[in-house]
Amino acid sequence: MKEHSSAKNFFDKTTSNESAVSYNVNYDDPQFQQAQPQLQQAQPQPQIIINNVNGQHHNDFYPYMISRRNKIVALVLCIFTGFFGGHRFYVGKLGTGIIYLFTMGLFGFGWIMDLLLIITGTFKDNLGLELK
Repeated sequence: MKEHSSAKNFFDKTTSNESAVSYNVNYDDPQFQQAQPQLQQAQPQPQIIINNVNGQHHNDFYPYMISRRNKIVALVLCIFTGFFGGHRFYVGKLGTGIIYLFTMGLFGFGWIMDLLLIITGTFKDNLGLELK
């Protein structure tokens, strides 16, 4: 094989026998210095702002909307079936309705709180909308 003159300075080929070949690299050679990749300085990262609105209720986006559920019906259901969560099933709050069903309206405290919330008009349905 024909060796290039520029490669002669770059690598010094030495062989101890025919099967093994080793290379001695001259690290001071300017060609080797140019062959090394230049490290670039780190660029500043852009600032990323994430606005997650998945946790907000529907009412935050549409404050003028009112639930299809009636406040009077919810009040009557709360009075007569509040211990069993009937009013919660009516407004679509199935998870807390099941809890009320098995705990007798959170041992009466949840039933009284819901009764007061319905009377004052601050009880909301499962979408966070006010009852009509």
